[in-house]
Amino acid sequence: MKIILLLIALISLAVIGIRNMSQHLQAGGNVKGVKKNPLKAQRLAEQLNAIYGKLEIALYPDLFKRILAFPENSRLDKYLLLYSTSISANEVLILTKCNEADFVVSMNGNVKDVKRVHFSSFAIRINAEKTHYEVYSSIYEDLNEKNLKTDFVDELVLLSALSKLASVEENVNASEKRSSSIDKAMEQMK
Repeated sequence: MKIILLLIALISLAVIGIRNMSQHLQAGGNVKGVKKNPLKAQRLAEQLNAIYGKLEIALYPDLFKRILAFPENSRLDKYLLLYSTSISANEVLILTKCNEADFVVSMNGNVKDVKRVHFSSFAIRINAEKTHYEVYSSIYEDLNEKNLKTDFVDELVLLSALSKLASVEENVNASEKRSSSIDKAMEQMK
């Protein structure tokens, strides 16, 4: 009985390893292919048909510009942005990598830590009414992958909120500088 449980645990670990390796090979090919061939990027974006979130354009007017400004291999929380490109004026493609620690529980209750690597592609599109960005990706294989993809949408919301906060802070600083300049000019006039 213990041998059967051990075999099941080994098979599940092997499946996870094979899936991680195939995702890695596919993502690497996608990044290289998308960089070399914009048509491949367009075809990849067309395949992404599961919606994971919507963002109001009025709240995030410069989202495309911000995403495309990120250098390759920069971080957005736990996501490594491998590559992003503009497909059209209304669509951006983003290729990401996310490392995650997970654990597998065998039939006999033993727990083993497993490192998973998730490569995901996201297409952010402006809807037909031009009121929302819609974030698309491929259909998830398990609940964990679904959560990772919705977390990416949350990170986009946070990115936009932080950029607005920085903009407000810049305006406050500029206003304080103008105010102190006016105070100095007034003192010099006295």
